[in-house]
Amino acid sequence: MSSVQMRLSEIEQIKHQASGLNSFAVAIATAGSLGPLFAFMTDRLSERIPFWSLIGLAIACLLVAYIIHETGRSLLEEIR
Repeated sequence: MSSVQMRLSEIEQIKHQASGLNSFAVAIATAGSLGPLFAFMTDRLSERIPFWSLIGLAIACLLVAYIIHETGRSLLEEIR
């Protein structure tokens, strides 16, 4: 669909969806990577979960967040 054919409400809906996906990606990146690492540093998880498992979790969460962010970004490219 070209930009000429899109109504303003459709454009705003796409922008809202992209913003929501980006917010979700930030939440996953923050909670999924920084949370467990801070818990490990304060010795709350160090006895139960190996450090390398937390590194793997952090990398996985950052990768998922990146994919979600790129999905939102591709939605915005429809507007151009």
